[in-house]
Amino acid sequence: MGKEKHDLLQTWKEISAYLGCDSRTCARWERDLGLPVYRLKGMGKSRVFAYRSEIDAWRGKRAHSRPLENKSEPSSRRKRMKVHYFVLAAAVVMAAVLIFLPRSSKNPADFRIEDSELVVVNDKGRELWRYDTEKKNLVDDEAYRERSQYRRRGQTLRRVNKVFLPQIMIADIDGDAVHEVLFSIQTQDEFGEGELLCFDASGTEIWRFQTGMKLVFGRDPYSGDYRISGFMIDDLDFDGNIEIVVIADHKYYFPTRLSVLDANGKVRGDFWNSGRLVDLQFLDLNGNGKKEILTAGMNNEYKCPVLVVFDVGWIEGASPQENNEYTCSACKPGTEMYYLRFPRTDVDRLDFLMDCIWRIDIFKNGRVSLMTHRSNIFYELDYDLKPVDVRLSNSFEQAHRKAVREGRISSVLNNDYIEALKDGVRYFDGQEWVSEPSMNSLYRSPGGSGR
Repeated sequence: MGKEKHDLLQTWKEISAYLGCDSRTCARWERDLGLPVYRLKGMGKSRVFAYRSEIDAWRGKRAHSRPLENKSEPSSRRKRMKVHYFVLAAAVVMAAVLIFLPRSSKNPADFRIEDSELVVVNDKGRELWRYDTEKKNLVDDEAYRERSQYRRRGQTLRRVNKVFLPQIMIADIDGDAVHEVLFSIQTQDEFGEGELLCFDASGTEIWRFQTGMKLVFGRDPYSGDYRISGFMIDDLDFDGNIEIVVIADHKYYFPTRLSVLDANGKVRGDFWNSGRLVDLQFLDLNGNGKKEILTAGMNNEYKCPVLVVFDVGWIEGASPQENNEYTCSACKPGTEMYYLRFPRTDVDRLDFLMDCIWRIDIFKNGRVSLMTHRSNIFYELDYDLKPVDVRLSNSFEQAHRKAVREGRISSVLNNDYIEALKDGVRYFDGQEWVSEPSMNSLYRSPGGSGR
């Protein structure tokens, strides 16, 4: 007879909730301790199920049995046994205190910057260890605080809509319940940077990733002087292992490198964009149980805003370019899922050489919102990446009215203007730029994992 329906747990979320822990811990228990979890064949790693009764039985086997008191023994002996049990219990408690409290107190929780040094502290503020970067012009504590732990809304001199990606993070990246420290060196003059360092809880360097690399675009060689603009972490394919997505920019020129690392610092994917990438988001667009990487910025050849979407399992190559000056001679064609270009407006073309998308937001109504920098326009896309709405900000409307008044442009802000912006979005299909939402054919080629 099959098990009762109410005995069934159908997802990692339900299993972890029943056990009172997170899904990564459950995955580790399955791998190391035999937690009874099943998978539906052909449904991917994320399609799991388990039974409450079997988990209860497994948990019972893992638990230590308590000694039973023998009621037939003489009273004095029972008293002595109670004393022994009390002493044993006290010893167990004391051992737990000695074992777990020091471990907890040695777990990194916060940091501060003192001159050239990174100082890591625990949750009580007690110093655990220091790392000397030997950079006398290391940026200060306030600068790192502004770019720590989480992707957050920042503020520039003129606007408050810029997004800051972390440049330092304290988190458990290898699933052992102890924090590691991810730290990118940032200097006042932005030289001597470009390395992401990973330290364990004791301050021992586990690995470092050098983002800079000498490349040739067209006939021009570009140096390895790169700086990390930010990184984010997540378990993108829900396999219980963290991925680290890093964005690094050339110090002066257009190449930007997007890299995906595993928890051991090994590079799993690399992509080179001929233009800055400034924001990151993770989202399961196609409902396959894995999160795609969404990154946005600009393309210097086309001088326009772009959105690029990647499958974490297959990232390589470079952005699609037509002009040899912006083409990386040593790079393969990119395997990105989507590469979108967004139109320039007559307003931003008046005063700016190019525009970019500098903010991605995920809405609960199933839309992806993109905000342009110079024109300050909002594009809303559905999960097929088709533009469903374009919203003009007050600042754009004011700039438009001013330009019309000065005789610099003659366009009218009406529905036709909005529709022209929506119709102006272009998609690279692997061969050319098209107006209908299209995937890159190279992503679907043999060896790819396209839908």
